Amino acid sequence: MQGITHAQSMPLLVLAYRLYQDVSRYSGLLEQFDPINPCFAPASFSVPVA
Repeated sequence: MQGITHAQSMPLLVLAYRLYQDVSRYSGLLEQFDPINPCFAPASFSVPVA
């Protein structure tokens, strides 16, 4: 697991691309975070390293 911190929240789709260069990882992030709105991911979180 790797800790990630951003200055502000951003959409999970953008995070999937920035972290993995693969938007198909979006659904995994969606399951992990379970946000109220997928447009606003948490600013600090941990993700599995690919």
